[in-house]
Amino acid sequence: YGHIGDEPDPLTIAVEQNIFVQLEHLRSHPSVARGLSRNELTLHGWVYRFETGEVFAYDSAKKGFLPVDATVD
Repeated sequence: YGHIGDEPDPLTIAVEQNIFVQLEHLRSHPSVARGLSRNELTLHGWVYRFETGEVFAYDSAKKGFLPVDATVD
């Protein structure tokens, strides 16, 4: 949770963990699993911070949530 800052906010951690759980649930759905195995589908996990309007996307390579503008090539 280094991307959160020096003092990780428990609410932010809970939100991010919820995203991981929901992605796992999606991966277990037969049609989603099929699409993933055929490389026809990609799942994304995003966090929106109401206070700042920032959007963060999970980057599996960096194992953290990064600002969306930093993940776009």
